[in-house]
This record gives sequence, C-alpha cells and structure tokens, in this order.
Amino acid sequence: MIDYKVRQEKRGAYLFDRRRGTARFLPQPAFELLQTLSTIGHLPPDWPAAGLALHFGTNVEEGRQWWRTFETMGLADECGCGRCS
Repeated sequence: MIDYKVRQEKRGAYLFDRRRGTARFLPQPAFELLQTLSTIGHLPPDWPAAGLALHFGTNVEEGRQWWRTFETMGLADECGCGRCS
C-alpha cells in the first residue's frame, strides 16, 4: 500500500512518506512529472522518455533519476496512478 502525501510549494513540492515519517523535496519538474503520472491514468507507450522530455527538457539525467525514485516508491507503476502497487 502506498501512503504518500504531496504538499505543493511556490516552486516544487514536498513528498511525505507517512509510513516512514520522512519527507523529500521535489523540484518543480519532478513535481510536475508526478502530477502528470497521477492524472493520466495509464502510462502511454512513449513513457518515460516523453514525460522526461516534457518536464525536464535537456536535463534528462535528472529526470531519469527522479523516474527511478518514483518507480522505487511505487509511484511510476504500469498504470501510472500510483495506487496499483
């Protein structure tokens, strides 16, 4: 079960892991990527490349790192909703 809460800030957001009692700051591109993942309902065939290009532009390596982080947390699962893990 995923138990996370996101609090948006002026630039970016904080992602709280309720089970562990930890928080992680998300820079604006990572926050927007996570927002997209939670609203699209499924991962299109061209993801993650299209999502990383859209939200991170030329800083693809940072995008890949965030994508791996979200996968590890169960937030980039195959349906993209973050609730299927």
